[in-house]
Amino acid sequence: MTPVLSQRALNRALLERQLLLRRVEVPAIEVIERLVGMQAQAPNDPYVALWSRIEGFQTDELAALITERRAVRATALMRTTIHLVSARDALTIRPLVQQVAERQWRYSPFARNLAGVDIDQVVAAYDNLLLSHHDRSRVIDLSVGAERWWHGSILVDGFVRGTWRIDTTRRAAPLSIGLYAHLEASDRAQVEAEALRVLDFVAAEATARGINVRGHED
Repeated sequence: MTPVLSQRALNRALLERQLLLRRVEVPAIEVIERLVGMQAQAPNDPYVALWSRIEGFQTDELAALITERRAVRATALMRTTIHLVSARDALTIRPLVQQVAERQWRYSPFARNLAGVDIDQVVAAYDNLLLSHHDRSRVIDLSVGAERWWHGSILVDGFVRGTWRIDTTRRAAPLSIGLYAHLEASDRAQVEAEALRVLDFVAAEATARGINVRGHED
């Protein structure tokens, strides 16, 4: 009988491909190209995503890639959002999806509202269109609701067990954790320790920092 991979085995394979099982010591541009794009609708997200994957990652490394145009934020490469990709990947991927982007545009309400306008010119300026969707079922319980996916995710033993966000003000940077699954005391302690590391990375200059955990068994 052909062996069937368990959900845990599939989970670990996915995390290994995504460089989320352990931090690696490779240049940021290599990680960006290995992932073939990183979520970048919020400008700070790629910095945290790279920090989660690269040992000793510093923000200046990505800033330099963007300034030198070796990495770019681009739309209409995958989903209806903005991704950070290498300039080389952007030039490779965009021609492959150009016809899909144009077709999606022509049947969108935006195109109908711009009847008579040269569509080929409009697509170049407005091309944030739905091109693909990602199967997240290997790492998240889809029953928790899609509205919870858009914040930072908390992985415990490879599975999403909650979300996090930082509400930064001029001097304060509180980090809020929302759990929707029970955590053992040891796991909870590790999550809080990692949250402190996130604050050190993204809000080192904030004078008031703290962690607020809500959810299962507050």
